[in-house]
Amino acid sequence: MKYLIFVSSLIVLLLTWCSQNNIQINKLATSWELYKPILEQTWKDLFLWATLIDWGYFDWIYSFIIISWNLLTYSWIFTINIPEALYTREYIGHNDTEYIWFKDKNMEKNFSIHTRKITWIDSILSDKELCKVEYYDWFLSKSEKIQDIQGRKIYIYYATLMVSTPDTTPFKVIDTQFCFVDSGMIYNFSTSNYTHIYMDSILHSFSFLD
Repeated sequence: MKYLIFVSSLIVLLLTWCSQNNIQINKLATSWELYKPILEQTWKDLFLWATLIDWGYFDWIYSFIIISWNLLTYSWIFTINIPEALYTREYIGHNDTEYIWFKDKNMEKNFSIHTRKITWIDSILSDKELCKVEYYDWFLSKSEKIQDIQGRKIYIYYATLMVSTPDTTPFKVIDTQFCFVDSGMIYNFSTSNYTHIYMDSILHSFSFLD
């Protein structure tokens, strides 16, 4: 009897292990060149990490991204050049919010895109209010402007900040952020340690596909 119980338990454990590995393999098959993936799924939670390759295609929760050399195509909605010298990418998706970060090898420069659905609470705010950036660190300079690209208003924020943490002395960060609202979604872009002039050239590469 004890032997039968032991064998039955062993079979259950083996089937469970195989099932989990099949799920893991299926998940990995949906992404490109993810040699160090960390996958967590709760409802629609997902986290992926990978090296930034010359070409890639990967799904988001509500959309997809194609990377071809330095050009990023977002779900046939828009294209934009990715800033130079970036090496890795990270992606986090959860329910109605998605993030993707591109970082350089030294973790000094980065470029990120954050999108989320507009909620009923957001509906009372204007596009400018939804895109508003507040700087809480000590800033050396800051400015903002609105740029029209193919009939859409892009809200752009520039700042040079002195950032400090409990374990470090204050250090300078050059920050550029821009944002637009379209079809019930908020699209936020953020970069660190690229000159504002260079980021203006990235903005000039921005193009809507409709």
